[in-house]
Amino acid sequence: MTEICDEIPDFLSKVRASMDILSSQIVKDRISELPDEILVDCLSLLDMKSAAQTSILSKRWRYLWTHLSTLDFDPELMYPQEFKTFWKNEEYETSKYFGWINQVVSVHRGTSIDKFRVHSRYVTSYAARFDKWVKFALSKRVKELVLNLIGIGRSEKGYPLGFETLRYPPCYTGITAIQSLHLRYVNVSDEFLQFLMSHCHHLERLYLQAIPLSNLKVQSSKLKYLSIIMRSSSELEEVEIDAENLLYFLYDDARREGGPRMVFRSVPKLVETDFRGGLCQFPFPIFEKLSLFSGQLCKLSLDIDVSVAIYTSFPTNSFPSSSVIIHTLVNKLKIN
Repeated sequence: MTEICDEIPDFLSKVRASMDILSSQIVKDRISELPDEILVDCLSLLDMKSAAQTSILSKRWRYLWTHLSTLDFDPELMYPQEFKTFWKNEEYETSKYFGWINQVVSVHRGTSIDKFRVHSRYVTSYAARFDKWVKFALSKRVKELVLNLIGIGRSEKGYPLGFETLRYPPCYTGITAIQSLHLRYVNVSDEFLQFLMSHCHHLERLYLQAIPLSNLKVQSSKLKYLSIIMRSSSELEEVEIDAENLLYFLYDDARREGGPRMVFRSVPKLVETDFRGGLCQFPFPIFEKLSLFSGQLCKLSLDIDVSVAIYTSFPTNSFPSSSVIIHTLVNKLKIN
């Protein structure tokens, strides 16, 4: 017994020595010592779902993700296994998706947002939820607002976005920060859209798809990229463009024939145009309009039917070969 007791001090000293060696080999967590701003920037490189999962690492990381400036609610990332059937199981999947957005919006602590993107189906009963999200984004002075919605049923006109939304003071001031606006299946009036463009002083990109417009007047000194995609039921009659810094213009009309009257007021920097759909079935009016800018255009793209390509003689002489490339993209060539 005495011999065992005599060996205890020696044993303890060896244990202490081993512990010292082990502790010296442990790598210190220096990442968590970085400032919040840097850690949030690091999290922004991840998709939002992965960024939120870092909250379980430690107390230090618990709320860092709530300061993210990019809020991209991509259902494919959120539900990778279920995405193919995401739009079929309407009630179950949509409730999960909406719950995810509501949770993020309720806990977000950042003072501003660079991007807010929602990709979802829309029916009238969802309007209040979308109102909440849009008001949240505008109150955070969002720079890129993407409402990429999908309609259900032909009777639906899309999410109603109008002056009512701007009655909330932070939203009214928040629209001035928008640099990029993407609206798909959103019901906005001609007047409200003009109001947005006149008050979004930094707007450089505008994308409109399936918007129930009748006369669209685009007047902006900052706009550089404009895309308009209309449905087959579109009643758009005229598009007037007055944008001194516009570089790119795309127009796609699902109507089989015809399209709106195009009026180009001032587009001194326009270098690329892309026309698709019914408007291209009778391309001469487009050629006539754009021939006025033949000296500045670098690329003119037309998506036309093969029969039009065969039987139409394009007035290419109106465009110097050095300044424009005319693409005739054949749609569906069927051989019986």
